[in-house]
Amino acid sequence: MTRKRAQREARKIFRDYSLAICGSVLVALFIRFFLIEAYRMPSRAMQPAVEPGDTLFVSKFAYGFRLPWNSSRLKAKNPNYGDVVVLEFPEELGRDYIKRVLALPGDTVSIEKGALILNGRKQTDIRNLNDLCATETLPSHTSYTVCFDPPILTTEKTITVPANQVFVAGDLRSMPADGRRLRAAGLVPYSSLRGRAEFVWLSIQSPGNPNTGGDWFSRIRFNRIFKKIQ
Repeated sequence: MTRKRAQREARKIFRDYSLAICGSVLVALFIRFFLIEAYRMPSRAMQPAVEPGDTLFVSKFAYGFRLPWNSSRLKAKNPNYGDVVVLEFPEELGRDYIKRVLALPGDTVSIEKGALILNGRKQTDIRNLNDLCATETLPSHTSYTVCFDPPILTTEKTITVPANQVFVAGDLRSMPADGRRLRAAGLVPYSSLRGRAEFVWLSIQSPGNPNTGGDWFSRIRFNRIFKKIQ
């Protein structure tokens, strides 16, 4: 009897642990697919709001719950001016970018020498042509800093944003090294938005930075941890 009881207890313990592990995995998958996912930013595209080495928590339900087997969303919500979003361009599926929403459906938009022209009005307060950075304000009264790094970004023409799309660009108004404007600014359908960046949960400087030591801990930027993305 004692041996049988021990076997039953062992099976019960195994079953309980298995259920706990399976439950934990399912909860983790649910959080990752539907709620929050962490993204590490390797580029300068969104400086100064997002620095290279920042790891962001991205809300995947900000625009509705995206079903993992297709691009449709439950309780879909539209993005707003100034949202910082993780996305993939339709022409480059499988590669994530981080950009800011600058124009919504029906808007006309262009970027001229780094300055945002929205519905015929200049939104970027460039007071001196030699300024390296400037304040930009959107119709939602969202204000943030944009910076300019040659070659400075200019779009080829004024664009009218179609329905169910947004126009996005980085806060660092510079053409990418390969000259593709697509990677710097462009139209994106709602279905390509992965989520909205909410805050930095970890930030680590590059090991090549001369202002830090070589060890991992000394490269942590504690002043950026839990910084809200604005």
